[in-house]
Amino acid sequence: MHHRGDRGLGGLGQDEIPGSWTLLVGELIAVSVTCIYAFIITWVLAKVMDLIMGIRVTDEVEEDLDFSIHGETAYDYR
Repeated sequence: MHHRGDRGLGGLGQDEIPGSWTLLVGELIAVSVTCIYAFIITWVLAKVMDLIMGIRVTDEVEEDLDFSIHGETAYDYR
């Protein structure tokens, strides 16, 4: 019976997958820091854009947004 550590199947002759918990924890920290960094930068850019030009539409335009942007409506709810 073969198992993943069998050298005959191209394995490393070990019963476990090579690596360590330290490496895994380091990678999880790196991924977490990257996600937090991306969120913060996106939030800051959105705030700057909101201050400069505004990123929300007025309540009047929001009511019929498809028509005011494209000149047509996707769904007629009236």
